[in-house]
Amino acid sequence: MSDLYRIGVTPDCPVHQITIGGQNFTRRSEIVSSYGTETNRREIQGSIVSLRADDLEKIKHAATRKVIRSTTGNKSVARVHSKDSRVYIERQGDEDVSQYVYVHREDVDPTRAHNYTPLGDAKSEPAPKARRRSG
Repeated sequence: MSDLYRIGVTPDCPVHQITIGGQNFTRRSEIVSSYGTETNRREIQGSIVSLRADDLEKIKHAATRKVIRSTTGNKSVARVHSKDSRVYIERQGDEDVSQYVYVHREDVDPTRAHNYTPLGDAKSEPAPKARRRSG
């Protein structure tokens, strides 16, 4: 069984996105909706994805195997490196990606059961009285 999670990188992360355990952790994404020819875009922090328990374990394990390396000079650059790469050599200043990624469970799943309370609920509002005809 899967649940909805918000995943992403923190605002202070030196890179805008990191792929870990098959999931893309972004700083921001958009929820796109349309009506006719109008398209609405709403920016959200991170992304909302459906994950299973084994996906979470895969992400946790993969996060321990990646680092962010920042360089300085004329132009400062940050890149993600895998510790499993043949050419990876640990350097001072390498930061674990786990310092910058988050996974939070979403409490509301818009794709599942909804509870609607109609405005004219008979229990909360009295029924209108029948009109008498004068005769």
